[in-house]
Amino acid sequence: FADLSELAKQRAFFDMAKGIANHVKDDCKSGQISEYCERCLTDISEHTESGYKHVSAIIPGVIEEIEKAHELKGALSGIPTGFEKLDAMLNGWQPEYYVIGARPSTGKTAIALNCASAALNAVKRETGLGFKVGFISAEMSARSLIKRDISDRSSVDHSRIRSGFFASGDMDAIQDAMAQLVEKGLYICDIPNITKTQLISES
Repeated sequence: FADLSELAKQRAFFDMAKGIANHVKDDCKSGQISEYCERCLTDISEHTESGYKHVSAIIPGVIEEIEKAHELKGALSGIPTGFEKLDAMLNGWQPEYYVIGARPSTGKTAIALNCASAALNAVKRETGLGFKVGFISAEMSARSLIKRDISDRSSVDHSRIRSGFFASGDMDAIQDAMAQLVEKGLYICDIPNITKTQLISES
């Protein structure tokens, strides 16, 4: 016999299928149907079995991390953040959830771009290849973000790039920065007014 949690999930999928059929019958747009599906899948995943694990199931992973740290002998085990003190605190970005919070216009986007740039410029120890970065922007356009990155790479002030008041010789530095950026694994999503389900889908 299937357990109750499995039956509940199957029932939720059945209801989701009926909901999709009703959306199609009502001539809903494909985007609305997609958002409905994502919302349903999120609800189903949030009502899974308990996340509790006995320590005996966790210990092997802990041993692996300790042995890896011993092999590295102080070298970063995670992805470089671009900030020496932050790397010392976190040992580089780890597969965890981080939040950078501050008041508006205090440099959160600049910090995020610096962190992205550091990751793009780093090389994976195992493969010798660079990291890929997905950058989701809820307020700035992709073009604005790229201009900021180019400013950082070219050392040409961002305000001068934006206004056009830069020396003719600066264009070479700007073009070099663009060429560097194109070679990197940077992907930007700047969907305006992005919804929670779209954010989860793009992450």
